[in-house]
Amino acid sequence: MKISNLKFEMNIILPLKKIHAAAPGRQPGYLAECLRLGKVTGSSENQLIEFTPEQYAAIRLKFQISNFKSQMAAPAPGLGDAFHRVLGPIGRATHWPCMKGDGTTDLIPGSPCEKLRQKLNKLTT
Repeated sequence: MKISNLKFEMNIILPLKKIHAAAPGRQPGYLAECLRLGKVTGSSENQLIEFTPEQYAAIRLKFQISNFKSQMAAPAPGLGDAFHRVLGPIGRATHWPCMKGDGTTDLIPGSPCEKLRQKLNKLTT
């Protein structure tokens, strides 16, 4: 038995609130096109919109939406970044003193944790 040409595609699911929030900064007709092509699901408080990869690509092309993040070359993460990726959410949950305290995993500039993260990054880059 030969299996070939298997292709798995996942649909893109976004909060409908995100589409509504982005609409004022987009070209006219963006919101209407999203609602026309996408499938709205979920409860009234937590509505989602689902696109096939082709529909999502068509909207991005039609409204000239580029993914700026994907165009930038991301620096290779160092050991400090790897530790922070694991320990940052724990620090946020426990209200660790090195954390900014704004609900993110950002460290306070100049804190001992930030200095250690930078030193570990220098060791591995």
